[in-house]
Amino acid sequence: MIFIDALPGRFADRLPGLASLGTVRELTPGFGYSVNLHAELFLGRRPDEVGFFGEYKLDLESLDIHPDLPSRVLGLAESMLPRSTRLGRLLVAKLAGRSHGYIPFAFRHRFSRAGFYPLTTSGVGSILDEFDWEVCVADRVPAGLGRKDRVALERARGAVARGERHLFVSLCDLDGLFHEYGIEHPVVDRKLRVLDREVTALVSRYRARYPDEGFAVISDHGIQRCVGHVDLGLPRLMRRFPRVTFFADSLYLSVWSNDPGELERAREEIGSIRQLRFVDVPERGAYGIASRAFGDLLYVADEGYAIHPNFFGFRRSKAYHGYHPEHPMSRGLLVTNLEVGEAPGHTEVHGMLRAARGGK
Repeated sequence: MIFIDALPGRFADRLPGLASLGTVRELTPGFGYSVNLHAELFLGRRPDEVGFFGEYKLDLESLDIHPDLPSRVLGLAESMLPRSTRLGRLLVAKLAGRSHGYIPFAFRHRFSRAGFYPLTTSGVGSILDEFDWEVCVADRVPAGLGRKDRVALERARGAVARGERHLFVSLCDLDGLFHEYGIEHPVVDRKLRVLDREVTALVSRYRARYPDEGFAVISDHGIQRCVGHVDLGLPRLMRRFPRVTFFADSLYLSVWSNDPGELERAREEIGSIRQLRFVDVPERGAYGIASRAFGDLLYVADEGYAIHPNFFGFRRSKAYHGYHPEHPMSRGLLVTNLEVGEAPGHTEVHGMLRAARGGK
């Protein structure tokens, strides 16, 4: 199995070698970022089942706990800093010993890291734990942007030459290049040509040696160019609704409160932001993000827009992933010689992979 982070299904026509290897499908993801999409693919578990949506998780009991005096003072000072004062915010965070990115001081006691990546975390029950694979993961390579995949591919070629029958290769460079350069750039075009050539050659060598074995080339999601950024006015929202907790990352806004009236007023205020889409209860249930821990209210940015500034810093990307799963450019790619449906989702592909390796 070869995993290519962020390769859009819509790019299949730019990968003629890969597309010639087997059945080609666009793969529909769930909501969220890679941390959850990897859990769907390699654990077979959606956010409600795995217990997190994104890398941070809210402690619901903390909603009734008011911040201590130092946090309130630091939070007030922080909210008064101009948005452009990056150095000032970094200095305040450093002096306070804050480790949770740019999560406001008023909320820092409410969130903790919970998400994990099955590709780089052992013992979590993923298909990498369950079966005996020769693993070549580019994410673990200590190299800069765009220089990790070649190391993993070299190791994979060596594994095939040694006769390793069950091989898992993870390639991560494309995702970083998309964020840095956008989806239409000579650097990205060159990377796609290299991936098409190198991955096609690797799969062809493997199939020549093991013609009866199944194979799959998979990506977890697609990518979309950024056409604009949305300023939610988070400091203003926090001051206006003091009994409401907000959490904003690049594409998602989660909102909580134990005060129904305050929550409804916040909802009316946020509803005026045109580039946000409200994710309603039926849709959350269908995609496995129904837990209140993920927000009393949950919003996702419209395709092509991103929230900036947010709780993860000031850097803007030229392309993003994690938009609504129904957007065509949100879909990943699947190329396989295994039996698969016409419009597979992540959990279906997880089942396909487990069955191919003899799991239940």
